[in-house]
Amino acid sequence: MARTKPQHFKTKEMNFDIDDLSDKKYVVKRDGDLDVFLFEKIQTAIANAMRESGVEDFKLNSFEVASMVHDRIEEEFYEKDMLAHVEEIQDIIEEELMLNGFTKTAKNYILYREQRRQERTSFDEEDDVFDKGFISKYKHKPSPFPTELGKFIFYRTYSRWLPDKERREYWWQSVRRAVDYNISLAKTYPGEAEDLYDAVYNHEVFLAGKLMPLAA
Repeated sequence: MARTKPQHFKTKEMNFDIDDLSDKKYVVKRDGDLDVFLFEKIQTAIANAMRESGVEDFKLNSFEVASMVHDRIEEEFYEKDMLAHVEEIQDIIEEELMLNGFTKTAKNYILYREQRRQERTSFDEEDDVFDKGFISKYKHKPSPFPTELGKFIFYRTYSRWLPDKERREYWWQSVRRAVDYNISLAKTYPGEAEDLYDAVYNHEVFLAGKLMPLAA
């Protein structure tokens, strides 16, 4: 029996009237526009990550994982008359890679999502608590993470998504946000703020675990 095309798709953040759309399935892009949902795009993304990770028979393995991703999207979204956001689809891809034992591929996929776009501008306007140019010198420093696993955990758990940049925060940005929140709680002088920033950035001081993802 053919499924009846719903008159309204629901998402957590928005509704779409789809009376004028075809029977194709759609996803919500980062800018809010709709795009056609294509299984091939999912498989290609997974295959590329597997190939880079040295997975043998990556074409077959990517098809199998992509099929699991497809089934979850159908069950969690389309069968409930909901549209999937591109970020939700990518999160499902990460989860299925992990669940199926492709840990290295999942790590590479996550890091690729964060590093695919070069940093342009963010936090360009520095307030008086930091000397002019202080934050800028950290933007191009080598990664302070001693292991790739540490970097992986940061991006997966603590780094915030930046919709306007279509990526998650870099480490220097997350540190800036967390330090800004800390110094907002009490009067802080430039030298103190800079010392705290440098210590957190270089993992010499560790803030409360919940502060990094929650600090405004």
